[in-house]
Amino acid sequence: MTLRPADGPGAEQKVTSFGPGFRYAPFWSPDSKSIAFIDQAMRIRLVDVATGRVTEIDRSPDWIAHGGLEASRIQWSADSRWVTYARPAATSNNAIFLYDTKAGARHQVTSAT
Repeated sequence: MTLRPADGPGAEQKVTSFGPGFRYAPFWSPDSKSIAFIDQAMRIRLVDVATGRVTEIDRSPDWIAHGGLEASRIQWSADSRWVTYARPAATSNNAIFLYDTKAGARHQVTSAT
């Protein structure tokens, strides 16, 4: 993952390397310290922009086609502590999950029925 200033001038900053594969749209945290995204392997990951540390916070138990991955949305709380997203749960129906970035804990907050 490489970042560069939005206004054009300035050097690129290589944050981390992932190797081959496809990553979908990045979702910046409100404090601009982290980026969340989903990849072709249906993993939801967080990248710490300052350190390049990558944390896998979740992975879909079911296969999701390209269109579903492309349409995936990840939301951040205003204080950048919580990440929320929907993905298939054990029943193959979607459920909503919250991830606490401070505690490193994932919580399923809706049923998947």
